[in-house]
Order: sequence, then C-alpha cells, then structure tokens
Amino acid sequence: MARVWYIAAAVILWALIYQGFFRYDYTMKDGYAIARHDRLTGKTCGIPDCLPPTPTPVPKPTVFDPQVSYREWSAIFERRERGAIVMVRHTQFAQELMHSPGAKKFGWTVQWADEVDEHLFDLHDPAKKHALPITQDYIDSLRNPNYTVMLVCFCDTSGAGFRWEVHTTTRQIVYVNDNPTLEKKYGLVDV
Repeated sequence: MARVWYIAAAVILWALIYQGFFRYDYTMKDGYAIARHDRLTGKTCGIPDCLPPTPTPVPKPTVFDPQVSYREWSAIFERRERGAIVMVRHTQFAQELMHSPGAKKFGWTVQWADEVDEHLFDLHDPAKKHALPITQDYIDSLRNPNYTVMLVCFCDTSGAGFRWEVHTTTRQIVYVNDNPTLEKKYGLVDV
C-alpha cells in the first residue's frame, strides 16, 4: 500500500516539476523573451498576448464621513496655526521679544484673521454634546482662502501684547500693532 502512495507522490512531483520548468519554451531576442511555446498544447503566442489582461482599476466611491472629515480638517487647522507661530517666531522682532526680561508672562495664541469667531470650528466638534451637524457644504467652505490668514499674538493673560497677521499660503507676515488699518480691522482701537 505504501508503494502506491510513493508512486502517486512521484507522479504528482513529476507533474509539478514539468509544469514549472519544462512545459514552456521561450524564444529570446536581445536578452528578452518575445514568444512562448506551450509543449503540452503546442500553441505559440507573443509574450504580451499570453499574459492575463490587467483589470482596469475602478475608483472607489468617496463616502462623506463627518467624523473623519472633521478630524482631517481639525488637523489641517492645527498645522496651519503651528506653522503661523513658527513663521512669526523666526522674525527678528519676535526673537527679541522672546528673549526680553518679561517674556515669561506672555504666550503664543492664534486666531483666524477674517474676523470669524475662533470657536466656530469647535461648534462642529462631534465629541461635544450638542455639536452642529457637519455637512459636505460646510467642509467645502473650509477651503476658503480666508482660513489661511491667521492673527498670531504674543500676548499676556489679559490679551494685551504684540500681534502679526500671517498669510500661511504666501508666507507674508505683517505687524499689526503699527498698522492703523489692521488695528481697526481686528478691533484693537476704538472706532
């Protein structure tokens, strides 16, 4: 009985070896295979014709997920805010302020510069109890270029301090405290 199993295993092994190493014969040209001959069926074909067709990739439909979209945009705004602070901190005046004797009383804050309430984005936070719904239109509105302009402040706890308007896309920085137009825009002077 064991002899039958050895014979069956030898036949299967021979079939696998034949299939893997001896079934096909290739015609070579300049080091590349250009045609394949099947010894079992006797057919010959060009190499690209022998390969199975590559399926055309089908794009996955994009499904709007409010939770994922909120987290993605939240990360984008946080990255923009950090970038705005870094840009201001690299200016000579900010370097002097940070190394001044009273600098420990001050901290860096960022607000959106288009006079939109800075907590507007937080109103849509799905983790909050009564969060406003997040729609595709709302997420599309966040692409507005006004959201790339930040008001960076090196301020104390009462809100007094030094402010810069930072355009994160153009990397333009304007000092607000010496600019009457910007001081009026941000409500830093009485009208």
